[in-house]
Amino acid sequence: MITVSAQQIVGWNFSVRPYSKGNDTEIKANEADPNLEETILRRGAGLNNLKGFMNSFAAGFAKQPTSLEEARTTDTYMEFVVAPKSGYVASFKDLSFKVKCTNHGGVNYRWLYSKDKGKTFLSLGDNALAENSAEGIEQPKVELSVIGEINSKAKVIFRLYLWGATKAPSEGSNFAIGRYPLQSAIPSLAISGTVKPQ
Repeated sequence: MITVSAQQIVGWNFSVRPYSKGNDTEIKANEADPNLEETILRRGAGLNNLKGFMNSFAAGFAKQPTSLEEARTTDTYMEFVVAPKSGYVASFKDLSFKVKCTNHGGVNYRWLYSKDKGKTFLSLGDNALAENSAEGIEQPKVELSVIGEINSKAKVIFRLYLWGATKAPSEGSNFAIGRYPLQSAIPSLAISGTVKPQ
């Protein structure tokens, strides 16, 4: 793992070795504060693996949810968990990310989070639309201060719910976090904040 600046506490840079293949089932964060537990980006059951899409974390749609509510019931999401190691406290500032999506139209998304092991998910910001792009478009940062501090006895589950893709399920209906050119120093997904002794 790479120790990053005080501002960024966890991130995924898909443009450095080992490069992501685009069809990875899960990807560990390759930039992380050393006082956080290992953080892994995964898909929900409503998303499929895709071929290609190098330098990204990509997915096809197993079903065709048309709303946030349907996305939640069909597990159409990408997810990662942030948890401090024993003796440390984490606080959150914002989340930055870049996405690309299907050439059959935009894909709606919304970030949610849980502090009670997934029993309850609360919204971060509003519904937004990811537009088609070959290389991805940087999205507006998501404010995370509402989450507050967490210690080693807690964790935060972050979920990016997706819906509104047309022609799903098919290889042509897809969504990906990323992507930047090879050797870019910019992570495709990152959280800024602090991790400090308790």
